[in-house]
Amino acid sequence: MRVCIANREAANLGFMLDRWIVLPTTSTELARAMKEIRAKSTGEVVLSMWDDDDTGLVHEDCDIFTLNEQVRILKGFSDFDTARLFYLIQHKKCTLSSALELFDSVVYYEGMGLTEVAILYLASGVMGEFNAYLADYIDADAYGFYLKSLGYLETDDGVFYYP
Repeated sequence: MRVCIANREAANLGFMLDRWIVLPTTSTELARAMKEIRAKSTGEVVLSMWDDDDTGLVHEDCDIFTLNEQVRILKGFSDFDTARLFYLIQHKKCTLSSALELFDSVVYYEGMGLTEVAILYLASGVMGEFNAYLADYIDADAYGFYLKSLGYLETDDGVFYYP
């Protein structure tokens, strides 16, 4: 992840004092970047950050040192866990810190649509047992629509649910 650290006050005056950094990096490199921006600044230094991946990880109150450590943690995540984490950040508006605490609670049906999840639920007996002749009359699409009304979210990657 590339993050830009910039002096917001300088930008408001019409010139840019910024530095792009690839995370994760060392604390020494972060401190050097911050010092470089402050050395070129006159007056108050108000730092802003943004990322070029539009991940939602960087926000106004974000601390670069905390973000660096969190990105280091993310490097060890599986694709499955990363998908659950970004669901919380992008669709539930969680910060990375809170998403790291909550992502284990996210139910993720990778590569499935709502109808497929509905069929899975019906086959597993979630709605009780059905006689064989009734199974043909159950509308899985309608049950998938019902799941959507409960907060299940269908994406290109699969279906997510956070209770």
